[in-house]
Amino acid sequence: MEAMAAGVPVITTFWSGQTEFLTPDTAILIQVETLEAAYRREPWFIGGKEFQQKHQWAHVSIWKIARHLRWAYDHQGQELQDFGDRARDAMFAFFTREKVAERVKLTLLSAMMRIL
Repeated sequence: MEAMAAGVPVITTFWSGQTEFLTPDTAILIQVETLEAAYRREPWFIGGKEFQQKHQWAHVSIWKIARHLRWAYDHQGQELQDFGDRARDAMFAFFTREKVAERVKLTLLSAMMRIL
């Protein structure tokens, strides 16, 4: 998010929380190939077994990463900068104080409704 807000082109996996604000127009996305249990090797980790089963790590091909990095290297200049410009514009549109406050409010209201 910080890089995008600064207008820096981003190459990242399209997985987990960042899927809320990443698009093919604002970032160079690497598709996930497989998933692995996040805490498979640390059975003592927080949250217990149910918590652990819900969390997964994403795996991507090293060749996909290399291909995207190569594309970025070969397209230095306006085309790559356009990714950074669109990302910056999206971050400032999506993360205004008002929009973040509205999302927090809706999340809290939803949580309250589940409790009541």
